[in-house]
This record gives sequence, structure tokens and C-alpha cells, in this order.
Amino acid sequence: MKLNKEQLLLFAVFTAGIIFGIILIPFFNIEVDSKVNLSDILSMLLTAVIGIYLSITIGGRQSSSRFEKEFLISEVKRITEYIDAANLFKNTVNIPAEDAAKGFKELNIRIFNFESILSDADYCQGLEATELRNAFKNLRVSILHLTSRKGLITPTSTERTDIVNKYSLFRKEVFKIITEINRYS
Repeated sequence: MKLNKEQLLLFAVFTAGIIFGIILIPFFNIEVDSKVNLSDILSMLLTAVIGIYLSITIGGRQSSSRFEKEFLISEVKRITEYIDAANLFKNTVNIPAEDAAKGFKELNIRIFNFESILSDADYCQGLEATELRNAFKNLRVSILHLTSRKGLITPTSTERTDIVNKYSLFRKEVFKIITEINRYS
């Protein structure tokens, strides 16, 4: 059986507690009163029940919130992974027109799906991907408005610079949306 770091730490603390307790036993002589007060018992039980309830509800909410955030972040990362896998912007000298159109169509669907999931999110209510959508539209327009010859879009150096800048802005918006998702409590 392989132990992870948390299990090893728990085992070490537990072992240290036992050793510490064994060492300290001879130094303490604790006397216990045989009388039990009913109000003390009820107070201890009520405190324990409240503590357990709070830990379960707060822990459950934090767990659900973290799961939702991780899911939203993974959806955003899937968008960037698609861009990287499609190699749409690796070569801004000759961009295959058909590939660019298909790639932007797929990206549009992925961003739409992300916006739909984001609007249904419980813990990130009010968060919008408007800037991400706008950066995507600007990038798409800057490439698809160019004329293609022989199935290739060949931008000028000025247009290439514009494409690279808009792609950088799009990546920046991806980073911002991930940061905003993480800030939601």
C-alpha cells in the first residue's frame, strides 16, 4: 500500500502524540470527580453537535464550490488546449483558410458552451465571459476578413502583428477569467 504525504503526516503526528503522552503520564496525577452535572453533559453534547454540523455544512459548501471552480477552469483550459492543438496561430505567414474557418467555428462553439455552463454556475454567479468573447471576435475578424489566395490566408507584416497582438489579448482574457473564477468564494 502506497501512502501519500497527508497520510504520512497524519501517521507522524499521531505517533508523536502517543510518544508525548507516554512521556508525560508520570508527571501528571489527574483526579476525576465522580459527580456528574447534567447541565455540563448537555452543554458538551450541544457543543459537539453544533461543531459537527458546522464542519459538515461549511466543508460541503467549500468542496462544492471548489469542484465547480475546477470544472469551470478546466473548460477554459480546454479552449486554450484546442487553440494550441489546432496550431491556428503558430504560423501567421500562411494560414489555411479552411482550417481557420473550421477552427474558429469550433472555438465559437467551445466559448458558447463555456458561457452556458458559467451562466448555470451556482458559486460563480455574476461572472461573465464578455471580454473573452469580445477578444475572440476581434481575433476571428482580424484573420477571416483577410482575402485568401489558393486556399491560404497570407497576411501582410502589419496584419501579422495585429493578429499576434489580438491573440495575446485573447490569451490574457483567458488568464483573467481563470483568475476571476478563483476569486469567487
